[in-house]
Amino acid sequence: MRILYTLIFLFILNGLFAQDVRETIIFEEFNSTSLSKVIRTLKNKYKVKFAYDDALISGLTITGSYNNMSILDFLDEVLPENGIDYQILNGKFILIPKAIETDPAVPTLFNFTLNGVVRDRLTGETLPNALVRVAGSDYGTVTNKDGRFYLPNVPTDTSTIEVSYLGYKVNNTQLTPEDNKRSVDVEMREHTTNIKGVTVESIPNETVKIGEDVGQMSINPRSLGNIPSLGELDIFRSLQLLPGVSGTDETSGGLSIRGSEPSQNLTLFDGFTLYQLDHFYGVYSAINADAVKDIQIFKSGFAPKYGNRIGGVIDITGKSGNRNKPEFDIGLNLLSARAAAQAPLFGKKGSFIIAGRRAFTDILQTDLYKKLIGRVRDNSTELQDLEANSGSSDIIPDFSFYDINAKISYQPDRDQLLSLSFYKGNDDLMTNFSGQVNDMDDVTIDEDGSYGNEGIGLSWSRQWNRQYYSTLTLGRSTFNDDYTYNSQIMNNGNNVFDYALIKTNQITEAQFNFHNEVTVNREHKVDFGIKGSRIEMFHRVEVDNREDSEVSVDGVIYGIYFNEHYTPNEQVTIQAGLRYTSSGLTLENFISPRLSVFLRPSKSFALKFMAGRYQQLIHQVIQDDVFTGNQNFWTLADNQLKPMRSTNLAAGFNYSKNGWIIDTEYFYKSINNLSRSTVSHISVGGAPRPELDFAQGTGQINGIDVLIQKNTRVYSGWLAYTHLNSTSKFTGLTDFEGNPIFRDINNGERLPALQDQGHEIKLVNMLDFKRFNFSSTWIYGSGKPFLEPQINFIRDNQDRIIEFEVVNTEKTVKRLPVYNRIDVSAAYKFGNENFGGELGISILNVLGKVNVRGKALDTGVITNAIGDTRAPSNDELFRDLTLLDFTPSIFLNIKF
Repeated sequence: MRILYTLIFLFILNGLFAQDVRETIIFEEFNSTSLSKVIRTLKNKYKVKFAYDDALISGLTITGSYNNMSILDFLDEVLPENGIDYQILNGKFILIPKAIETDPAVPTLFNFTLNGVVRDRLTGETLPNALVRVAGSDYGTVTNKDGRFYLPNVPTDTSTIEVSYLGYKVNNTQLTPEDNKRSVDVEMREHTTNIKGVTVESIPNETVKIGEDVGQMSINPRSLGNIPSLGELDIFRSLQLLPGVSGTDETSGGLSIRGSEPSQNLTLFDGFTLYQLDHFYGVYSAINADAVKDIQIFKSGFAPKYGNRIGGVIDITGKSGNRNKPEFDIGLNLLSARAAAQAPLFGKKGSFIIAGRRAFTDILQTDLYKKLIGRVRDNSTELQDLEANSGSSDIIPDFSFYDINAKISYQPDRDQLLSLSFYKGNDDLMTNFSGQVNDMDDVTIDEDGSYGNEGIGLSWSRQWNRQYYSTLTLGRSTFNDDYTYNSQIMNNGNNVFDYALIKTNQITEAQFNFHNEVTVNREHKVDFGIKGSRIEMFHRVEVDNREDSEVSVDGVIYGIYFNEHYTPNEQVTIQAGLRYTSSGLTLENFISPRLSVFLRPSKSFALKFMAGRYQQLIHQVIQDDVFTGNQNFWTLADNQLKPMRSTNLAAGFNYSKNGWIIDTEYFYKSINNLSRSTVSHISVGGAPRPELDFAQGTGQINGIDVLIQKNTRVYSGWLAYTHLNSTSKFTGLTDFEGNPIFRDINNGERLPALQDQGHEIKLVNMLDFKRFNFSSTWIYGSGKPFLEPQINFIRDNQDRIIEFEVVNTEKTVKRLPVYNRIDVSAAYKFGNENFGGELGISILNVLGKVNVRGKALDTGVITNAIGDTRAPSNDELFRDLTLLDFTPSIFLNIKF
């Protein structure tokens, strides 16, 4: 740790005393101001040095608004149109006459192959998933994880290469024979949203981009920072604003993609798997946005390189760090604080980044924290019992969370890259209560909870030649969810109530992946590889010092995949692939074919189609228990708990023109071997005794996604609509002797799935106006289903209730109320040449609408019915689990 502290201290010193002139940010407005006066302003106010001939700038004037703009972007806009160019020498800008343009040189190379790397101009970070093509052509390629590209059949060495990347300005690089290069480095400038002179062409501010695969979308993490939140950019909450991703759950830990259960999604960070996606019971994402460079989401039709999931894929690439100079970020809100530091290493052949967050709620408990934790407790059966037993509704636990990201990268030469990425996040909860209730009962309650995720990934990539690239990744992920609860009530020294609960679920996964990409020619590109993982899982539940269940399982899963990209012309792209999966967990192996087709009749219109089969050998069993709530746990498939299988189909179109994007996809999924654990209860002496049943079944999902997006220079927004129909059916199964292995639910009839939601509408608006950002979101969703269990009351001969039973395999389908929520946010940007920042406020659920997430059995009502002659109604038995009401929050972010 001393070495780490020393490194951070040195980075801070370096950042404080070393200011790169290229990083200077200006805030100016000019109205027919002479260029000589403009230069004097920059010299005096921002300490920028210039050298020039007075005759060169004589008679020239500048008009425009240039707020929060880098000095490089400013000079690149105002100088060329006035016939001036510049060079940077020893921190000084040298103004020189712009070279007179001549006729294009005579090309010397034809139909040649161009290699290159796409980078951020200011940080030197490579940019994955950037689109590279010859200007005016629909044919192109996409950069890989290391920002590398291979573009065959470039017409001539005088062609213009167009590079686009979400959140950055389009780069047009003119090739010249004098360069005599078949390899280029393309430097991209991040898009700025400031109003400039009227002679400058407007650049759309993209936030969401439709990917090259069916169902694929990219989001711009930088633009999403303006969206209303609890004080900071929330990665997974932002994804929930896309079509096809449920946005009415209000939890970062439950991404339901096109009706699939959250556990059916694969979430990767720098190649290793994340199992826990949230902090604070879903209030925050588990991933710090300061450490994120690129996000790709695949809602269906993901390539064969992704396996062991049947829902969707969220592939996150972490930042590698600034290769040019040290950079620091600090953020503060009403719940947590965060900081990040990055700097070049190894003589700018490498870089380093460390980013961390910590909640200070165990030290300072703000009103916002008390409100959020109160909501969590109201929605928890165990915590409801805790407060009922203690006689107090104001027990505030000690709670905190933290996460840390660290990554170091080293590029020994142009063709190789080594990187080591680390992540750890954890939530800790502790409650201790001891006191007297009703002047006679002594109550003691102890509660401890801890859950989190840890991962580490080592990657080595190499460009072996112009056509062959490979990456070897080794990773390890761990997940833990541990909870203990003890309560005791003493009356005059006698123990009248004693309850103890211990739950634990642990996962350890070690994995390797050898990925290869070969570009054969313009028409054919192949990627293939092998992936293996060893997974160990442990689950245990102990109630009242008796072991109710314990499962320990491990296994090895191998996958071999192959994918062919065939582009016969600019109008057609076909991908056909295959994945073979083998494991000792089951007696069968799996072959998963996948196909996708893109047709582009015109530059603005495209048709798309995909079909594929998918398998998943890891289950998160949903344990449906109305007394304790859903207690889900992870386990592996075997010959009884069979692997889930899915067949996916999708088809749609995309239209893009004049800053408008319309994207529509119809999707269909059929799923086999869904798993459920239902817990029924029968009371003995008024106390419930559980009866566990297990069920496997099938699911069917179909629907349509629509995205309508508009991008302008200062505005970005979209309307997302999803129609979804999701059903499931669980039927019984017996062994050879007729003993039940799986029990049916509702006699095997098809029921709405928990994710079923007929209509969901999301409207997002983001406006940048000079130094201010304004944004709003509106989410509307029709009611999701609530499957109410059958409850029977048993009476004596005097019609008094003596016992009850909860039959959780018999359900009545009801619907929750409509979901409706509006959030707003405003932020003010400030700064100078040395640092920048923003101060803002967000208001969630500005109208204060009471939204309901679900319903839970009111255990007090049902147990208090014992001895009474009147049975409580269903409305009395089940209480609403409500979501956030009117919730304001302020935040401060600083960057230097």
